[in-house]
Amino acid sequence: MVRLMEIYELNQVLDITPESFHEEYQEILPHLNVYVSEKEGSICAYAYIVDGYIIGGIHKSDGAKDSDIIELITFIKSRYSELVYAKSEGDDNYKDVLLALDFALESTEMDEESGQSYEIYSWEEQ
Repeated sequence: MVRLMEIYELNQVLDITPESFHEEYQEILPHLNVYVSEKEGSICAYAYIVDGYIIGGIHKSDGAKDSDIIELITFIKSRYSELVYAKSEGDDNYKDVLLALDFALESTEMDEESGQSYEIYSWEEQ
Protein backbone atom coordinates (compact mmCIF):
# COMPACT_ATOMS: atom_id res chain seq x y z
CA MET A 1 0.00 0.00 0.00
CA VAL A 2 2.90 2.36 0.70
CA ARG A 3 4.20 1.92 -2.86
CA LEU A 4 0.74 2.62 -4.29
CA MET A 5 0.59 5.84 -2.28
CA GLU A 6 3.97 6.85 -3.71
CA ILE A 7 2.59 6.26 -7.21
CA TYR A 8 -0.49 8.29 -6.29
CA GLU A 9 1.73 11.14 -5.11
CA LEU A 10 3.69 11.04 -8.38
CA ASN A 11 0.41 11.04 -10.33
CA GLN A 12 -0.71 14.22 -8.57
CA VAL A 13 1.93 16.03 -10.59
CA LEU A 14 0.16 14.69 -13.70
CA ASP A 15 -3.26 15.78 -12.34
CA ILE A 16 -4.51 12.20 -12.01
CA THR A 17 -6.78 11.62 -9.02
CA PRO A 18 -8.12 8.29 -7.78
CA GLU A 19 -11.58 9.38 -8.93
CA SER A 20 -10.54 10.38 -12.45
CA PHE A 21 -8.32 7.31 -12.76
CA HIS A 22 -11.18 5.04 -11.69
CA GLU A 23 -13.70 6.70 -14.00
CA GLU A 24 -11.40 6.63 -16.98
CA TYR A 25 -10.04 3.13 -16.43
CA GLN A 26 -12.77 1.27 -14.51
CA GLU A 27 -13.33 -1.23 -17.33
CA ILE A 28 -9.67 -2.15 -17.53
CA LEU A 29 -8.79 -2.13 -13.83
CA PRO A 30 -9.18 -5.92 -13.52
CA HIS A 31 -6.54 -6.32 -16.28
CA LEU A 32 -4.17 -3.60 -15.08
CA ASN A 33 -0.58 -4.37 -14.10
CA VAL A 34 1.65 -1.74 -12.54
CA TYR A 35 5.40 -2.18 -12.97
CA VAL A 36 7.69 -0.21 -10.69
CA SER A 37 11.42 0.39 -10.66
CA GLU A 38 12.88 1.49 -7.37
CA LYS A 39 16.29 2.52 -6.12
CA GLU A 40 17.25 2.81 -2.48
CA GLY A 41 13.66 2.25 -1.36
CA SER A 42 12.10 4.97 -3.54
CA ILE A 43 10.13 4.64 -6.75
CA CYS A 44 12.06 6.06 -9.68
CA ALA A 45 9.93 4.87 -12.62
CA TYR A 46 6.67 3.08 -13.29
CA ALA A 47 4.27 2.13 -16.07
CA TYR A 48 0.75 0.76 -16.37
CA ILE A 49 0.25 -2.22 -18.70
CA VAL A 50 -3.03 -3.72 -19.91
CA ASP A 51 -2.90 -6.73 -22.22
CA GLY A 52 0.45 -5.70 -23.69
CA TYR A 53 -0.46 -2.02 -24.06
CA ILE A 54 1.50 0.59 -22.13
CA ILE A 55 -1.26 2.97 -21.06
CA GLY A 56 -1.01 6.40 -19.49
CA GLY A 57 2.65 6.75 -20.40
CA ILE A 58 5.92 5.82 -18.78
CA HIS A 59 6.64 7.90 -15.72
CA LYS A 60 9.78 8.74 -13.79
CA SER A 61 10.22 10.65 -10.59
CA ASP A 62 12.42 13.69 -10.12
CA GLY A 63 16.05 12.69 -10.21
CA ALA A 64 15.44 9.44 -12.10
CA LYS A 65 17.61 8.74 -15.12
CA ASP A 66 16.94 7.27 -18.54
CA SER A 67 18.76 4.17 -17.30
CA ASP A 68 15.93 3.69 -14.78
CA ILE A 69 13.42 3.77 -17.67
CA ILE A 70 15.57 1.33 -19.65
CA GLU A 71 15.69 -1.04 -16.67
CA LEU A 72 11.92 -0.81 -16.22
CA ILE A 73 11.06 -1.38 -19.89
CA THR A 74 13.59 -4.22 -20.14
CA PHE A 75 11.90 -5.93 -17.20
CA ILE A 76 8.44 -5.38 -18.70
CA LYS A 77 9.66 -6.87 -21.99
CA SER A 78 10.66 -10.03 -20.11
CA ARG A 79 7.00 -10.47 -19.10
CA TYR A 80 5.34 -10.04 -22.51
CA SER A 81 5.84 -11.33 -26.04
CA GLU A 82 4.70 -8.03 -27.55
CA LEU A 83 4.08 -4.48 -26.37
CA VAL A 84 2.41 -1.41 -27.87
CA TYR A 85 2.90 2.18 -26.74
CA ALA A 86 1.08 5.27 -28.07
CA LYS A 87 3.17 8.38 -27.44
CA SER A 88 1.98 11.93 -28.08
CA GLU A 89 3.50 13.17 -31.31
CA GLY A 90 6.06 15.86 -30.60
CA ASP A 91 6.75 14.53 -27.11
CA ASP A 92 10.28 13.24 -27.52
CA ASN A 93 10.52 11.81 -23.99
CA TYR A 94 11.78 8.24 -24.22
CA LYS A 95 11.70 8.14 -28.02
CA ASP A 96 15.42 7.28 -28.16
CA VAL A 97 14.98 4.79 -25.31
CA LEU A 98 12.13 3.02 -27.12
CA LEU A 99 14.12 2.81 -30.35
CA ALA A 100 17.22 1.56 -28.49
CA LEU A 101 15.08 -1.18 -26.90
CA ASP A 102 13.94 -2.44 -30.33
CA PHE A 103 10.55 -0.74 -30.43
CA ALA A 104 9.56 0.25 -33.96
CA LEU A 105 7.52 3.27 -34.97
CA GLU A 106 4.52 1.62 -36.64
CA SER A 107 2.30 4.58 -37.48
CA THR A 108 1.03 8.01 -36.52
CA GLU A 109 -2.66 8.23 -35.71
CA MET A 110 -5.04 11.06 -34.86
CA ASP A 111 -7.51 10.90 -31.97
CA GLU A 112 -10.64 12.26 -33.62
CA GLU A 113 -12.14 13.44 -30.33
CA SER A 114 -9.14 15.37 -29.00
CA GLY A 115 -7.34 16.16 -32.25
CA GLN A 116 -4.11 14.87 -30.67
CA SER A 117 -1.70 12.90 -32.85
CA TYR A 118 0.00 9.82 -31.45
CA GLU A 119 3.02 7.84 -32.57
CA ILE A 120 2.37 4.12 -32.20
CA TYR A 121 5.43 2.09 -31.21
CA SER A 122 5.48 -1.69 -31.01
CA TRP A 123 7.86 -4.41 -29.94
CA GLU A 124 7.70 -8.15 -30.54
CA GLU A 125 9.81 -10.84 -28.94
CA GLN A 126 12.17 -12.42 -31.46
